[in-house]
Amino acid sequence: MKKFLTIILFLISSQSLFPNAAAPGFYNTGGSSEFIPFFTSDAVYLDKIQMQSELITVLLYPNFAVIRGEYNMLNLSDKEITFNTGYPINASFDNDLVSRISFEDIYGLMVFADESEIPNEKLKGNDSSFAFDKNKRNLFNNWYVWKSVFKPNAITKLKVYFIVNTSNSMLRKGYSKDKDNGFVYILESGKAWAKNIESGRINIQLMDGLKPTDIMGISPQNKFKINEDGTSLIYDFKNLEPEPADNVLIRYKKQDGSFDFNLVTSNPQKYYDEIDRIQPAAIFASAYKNFTADDFKVHGSFWDSAIGYLLIFGIIGVPVILVIIVVGLTIWIVMYRRKKKKQSLKS
Repeated sequence: MKKFLTIILFLISSQSLFPNAAAPGFYNTGGSSEFIPFFTSDAVYLDKIQMQSELITVLLYPNFAVIRGEYNMLNLSDKEITFNTGYPINASFDNDLVSRISFEDIYGLMVFADESEIPNEKLKGNDSSFAFDKNKRNLFNNWYVWKSVFKPNAITKLKVYFIVNTSNSMLRKGYSKDKDNGFVYILESGKAWAKNIESGRINIQLMDGLKPTDIMGISPQNKFKINEDGTSLIYDFKNLEPEPADNVLIRYKKQDGSFDFNLVTSNPQKYYDEIDRIQPAAIFASAYKNFTADDFKVHGSFWDSAIGYLLIFGIIGVPVILVIIVVGLTIWIVMYRRKKKKQSLKS
């Protein structure tokens, strides 16, 4: 009985130690990185183009988000530079808060350079460049790519629009998981460019009845401020060389009812017109107050833990019990034979 209880205690304690494919992380979130160079050969230009400033506007709806990014890209050289840049699809990044972040596709991408629309295409290639990423994180080979032309000793104004689905997100640790809405914007990929980002602002607008109390967790902690109406969040930064801690993560509550993302993507221009009514550069944010929400824990359920214990029991417990049975039978057989031998000698 004592041995049996020892085995059960080992199995319970081993759930946090036993390696499994369900690593802690925030998976299938709606979001993106900042655009980065595509071809390996273009890495030579990384110290010649600076992302001087950026202005990100996000309309955060129940189950999806609309993003507009405005970037001032400064060519530090005296020559015109042309190369392919874009967004990696289904990328994943390491993060100290939730260990790993992964995001899905982006939709309805539109790209403008100095107010003129430029075409983009979805590529699947083997020559994509992750040269800036010393940690060789997973950016995969599926990209939205466009040709960027940077004028010599001048600023090129890039503007992008796209939509992401936040309703498929899952916060997971071990065998426990929570399904809430998740939005990410990966700032750290901006360190691909020359120098630091001199100034930036990220403005999150809460849409369609979303309230501050619906936001369970937001990162970076202690960087976001909110207006008196509780509808607008702002994160300002200056002279930033972005690191994982600077990435924007938002976990917010799922809304009841069905959701058809196809209805959203069938008319993206409707949402782009809506986002263009927001001009965050003109917002005077000194009256905004600090806003924090820090729930990135996985709460899960009893059944999540029970399934985990059963799986561990199946992998570890059953073989251990079989070994004990075999050893026990072996000992019993040896002892039985010795007893029979002693009896035969007496007789």
